Amino acid sequence: MNINFVIFVLLLCFSFTYLEASEQSWLFDSARVWGRGRTYVAAYESDESSRFNAAALGESDVSFQLRPLQLDFFVGKNTTSTFNDLLSAAGSNDAFSVLRKFDDKFGQLQYFKAQGSFFSLRFGSFEISPFGLNDAFLKLELPPSPEMSWKVDSVVGLNLSYGFELKQDMFIGLTLRPLYRWYIEGKVAFADIVELLGPTSTRFEDFTPLVSAAAVGGDLGFIWNLSPGFRWGVTVRNIGDTSATSDFEETPPAIRQNISTGLLSRSSLGGIADLDLYLDIHSLTNRDGLNLLRLINTGFELGSSVFSRDHDFGVLGGISEGYASLGAFFDLYFLRVDITSYGIETGIESGQLQDRRWAISGRSSLTL
Repeated sequence: MNINFVIFVLLLCFSFTYLEASEQSWLFDSARVWGRGRTYVAAYESDESSRFNAAALGESDVSFQLRPLQLDFFVGKNTTSTFNDLLSAAGSNDAFSVLRKFDDKFGQLQYFKAQGSFFSLRFGSFEISPFGLNDAFLKLELPPSPEMSWKVDSVVGLNLSYGFELKQDMFIGLTLRPLYRWYIEGKVAFADIVELLGPTSTRFEDFTPLVSAAAVGGDLGFIWNLSPGFRWGVTVRNIGDTSATSDFEETPPAIRQNISTGLLSRSSLGGIADLDLYLDIHSLTNRDGLNLLRLINTGFELGSSVFSRDHDFGVLGGISEGYASLGAFFDLYFLRVDITSYGIETGIESGQLQDRRWAISGRSSLTL
């Protein structure tokens, strides 16, 4: 029997021993990670290691790297549909036909996220990566309780990450993350909207106050190469919850701690390409009591290395929260592009209420 398979099963059982449930707090997103079913814990070293598991930086053989710009966009299928309807409505003079286009928008999530990093620097196993992101959604609900809810979460900060070899084939990584955050969350019922339209002292800001504050977060990562081509990883992201501090009474909600474990098995396909198989469990605490099927993530990456340390061309696939994902990527040396389609569960049970999304990422880099 294959020894890698035996170890895989034993570690999987070990992981379930400590599985209680999970909170789905998520600061950074990645088209590549979502493409392979949101698996990342035991991934090999890449330009995204400082965001997901800094332990992989301990394996880096990069002397110097400059990444001038990386931009990532994530948009829900409902959002693109609404945008197209608005464009078509812009040239219409029939108000009723315009309104009918929005019949199917109620009860659906309108989602958009953008994130970027600018002039990231890596010196060996140490990386400095400034970042900014904006995460937003809007949802409209029909009777019996007509209402509109929304959230806008904007963050700017700096990742300071370092990875090192603890002993042979064991790596530890640390990230310190000072950041500043602006947060808006609100909900308005139909009666509140009527009140705003009439003579009143109530302002829209009363329903959706803007709060902002500084915070310092941190991540811890571990990777163990159990055998050639087989890895086990653990991450603790946002250690102890990343809570904001401010002189004001209200502050943004904490970014929750997330402890996850994962396995990766790599097989070489004739020296032409690699097949990576992933299994992650997010996370090992379940503060929200989610269905366990939403915590198990599986995926694959079929990639080929042509001129860099990472896969330069490849396809991705996986299952996360019960939904399939599919993606592809290509690296032209000066520009890398990742494109992915994936699903998010917006209900309680896996498979209940899917929000289908698209992600695209573009990155430039200079590596020595």
